[in-house]
Amino acid sequence: MSKLSDARLADWLDQVGQGLESGLDASASVSFANDLPKGGSSKLQNLLESGEGWVDSLEKAGVPLRFSEFAILEASAQAGRLPSAMKKIADGRRELRKVKIRIRLALAYPIFLVHFAALVFSLSYLLDGDTRGFVFSVGVVVVPVWFLFSLGWTVATYWPQKLKALGRKLPLFSSYRVNWDAGTLCDVLSSCLAAGMEISKAWEIALVAADSPKLHRMGDAVLRSIASGQKASLGIKETSQCAPKGFPQLYIGGEETGQLEQNLKKAAERYFSAAKGKLLLASIFYPKILLLGIFGYVAYKIILFFSDYFQQLMDINA
Repeated sequence: MSKLSDARLADWLDQVGQGLESGLDASASVSFANDLPKGGSSKLQNLLESGEGWVDSLEKAGVPLRFSEFAILEASAQAGRLPSAMKKIADGRRELRKVKIRIRLALAYPIFLVHFAALVFSLSYLLDGDTRGFVFSVGVVVVPVWFLFSLGWTVATYWPQKLKALGRKLPLFSSYRVNWDAGTLCDVLSSCLAAGMEISKAWEIALVAADSPKLHRMGDAVLRSIASGQKASLGIKETSQCAPKGFPQLYIGGEETGQLEQNLKKAAERYFSAAKGKLLLASIFYPKILLLGIFGYVAYKIILFFSDYFQQLMDINA
């Protein structure tokens, strides 16, 4: 299947979710939604009609969902929450699309400015008849910009895990990842518990969905506690430095009061909301940093230009 844009995938998920919510069966819900490219809808309907589960059918039909999104759908399907899970994923995709557009628009001006500055400050070579010097002067600025852009696009396309690892080390993006992974963990745990799943199995699925090294360390301690007949909260206490902010308190409180599922559901909403806020800040902060760097480059070239100009005047007067 050709790649679906975030907007088209979000609309499709919303439409399928609405079909399920209105009482349509799985196959009818897919036919109710817009067609997926390259016969994806027909393939998905055939798989569902043959008795395949939602997650297996979506994977085999080539619907471009992330691993964590598949895990959320699997847990939600077992808990009878598939329509709301589809809506949640759709909302997340729309938010991501907004951020991508915001970043592109924010980067457009500084990228134009650096190209314009490279041309203007290299014109002196062209006026002196030095075409080779002009091309070199422009290339020294423009080529690294395009190289970095190409490198970023290649990594994002072919090695998304490396990009995710890098994101965990950058300011704001790291906070986004922490909150998003925590939200995924809570959301999947809540859905698994609602489906009546065994607690150890619920944790295993949720940890795979969250895909966070820190959460995996906490999860290993939790699974050891459960295996030894202890409460999951004992493992969380042992590795509290790996737990997201506020998670130990809400989990322990939910265990003690019997409201663990509700606590996790509310926590997921809070973590996802915080993640969206951090992503918004990152989409503003990093283009501004780039713009400041370009202004610094332009200021340096202006100072250099006037310095050379006054030096030539002094040489003439001498």
